[in-house]
Amino acid sequence: MPPLRTSRPLVPTPTMSRAVPYVAKPTEALLQRFSEAADARIYVVQEPGPTSFVLKSADSERKHRVSIGSVHSCSCGAREQPCVHTSFVLLRIFRLPAGDQRAWQG
Repeated sequence: MPPLRTSRPLVPTPTMSRAVPYVAKPTEALLQRFSEAADARIYVVQEPGPTSFVLKSADSERKHRVSIGSVHSCSCGAREQPCVHTSFVLLRIFRLPAGDQRAWQG
C-alpha cells in the first residue's frame, strides 16, 4: 500500500528566537547594579500588573515604571538593562538570586 499523501505542503516549523542576545555570564557593571539594587531604598508605589511596577526612590520624587518580560524596560532612561530599578524588581520583589541566569537576561 502506498504512503498517504496530504494536500497541504510541508511547512517548516518556526524556530524560537530571542528579542535580545543570550548573556552567558553577568558583566562587572551588572554586578555593580545588583549591589546598588540590594542596598537601595526603593519603594513600590503601584503594581499595575503582575510584572509591572511603579517605583520611587527614598531620595527622589521621581517615579519609574518597570516592566519585566521578554525584554525588560524602565522609564529611567538607562541604556543598559537591567538597570538599578529593574534589578531591584528582579532581586528584591521576585527574589531571584544574583547568580540566577534569569536575573541578568535583559
